[in-house]
Amino acid sequence: SDESGHYVGDVMPYYENGKFYIYYLNDQRAGSRGYHPIWLTETTDFTTYSAPVEAIPFVPDYSSQDLAIGTGSLLKDNSGIYHFWYTGHNDTNNVYQVEKLQHATSTDLHTWTKHPLDGFYGPSYAKYDFRDPYLLYMASESKYWMLVTTKNSSNESVIEKYTSTDLVHWTDAGVFYKNTKGTYNMECPTLFKKGEYWYLTFSAQLDLGQSRTVNYRYSTNLTNWTVPTNEKLDGAGFYAGRVVEKENRHF
Repeated sequence: SDESGHYVGDVMPYYENGKFYIYYLNDQRAGSRGYHPIWLTETTDFTTYSAPVEAIPFVPDYSSQDLAIGTGSLLKDNSGIYHFWYTGHNDTNNVYQVEKLQHATSTDLHTWTKHPLDGFYGPSYAKYDFRDPYLLYMASESKYWMLVTTKNSSNESVIEKYTSTDLVHWTDAGVFYKNTKGTYNMECPTLFKKGEYWYLTFSAQLDLGQSRTVNYRYSTNLTNWTVPTNEKLDGAGFYAGRVVEKENRHF
């Protein structure tokens, strides 16, 4: 936290041209109507950081889907436009479903324009759990992928895959990975390839009082996933971490 009482929540890192853009949920804990705006700080070395600024605000209106902002991620398209997909959360029963995936764009990584008509809900059985979109480009398919923390029709915890050719319109491509270790949600997923292996990371949303950690799986084919004997990347103090790549180094 800082001297103003703000806390760093889920991080959403992006790397370009020697600089890491660290977006994060600013957990203000002020009891206000609405919470968790996305803020941004920048660094080149993980030692010194720019002064944090707000990037994507919440909307202090009980009828807004963006009453609270949840985790997302961003990519740049072929025309140089940055696309941020994030979670709009409202649990006041004043919107159609609690969670919705929302879209914003930018030309400079600082000023973001929301496009609420692009947003979409998951199926009704996943209305409480449809969040944390993670974007990546799959060159082998010439498509963008979006991985989403959600539930299936049997109320099992899954990571759903969506595909797109423009980072705007998305098609549900089915379950990418189902939780094989329990019923907890697999929050804040990331997927990346290093060497011959693909790595899937996620945060285990266990019950309060249990050890919430960042876990990982690995695979050579994106289908058959190995659960390592020690699946945790760190202890319970490390949660909602996401991986960012710089020149084949992963942080």
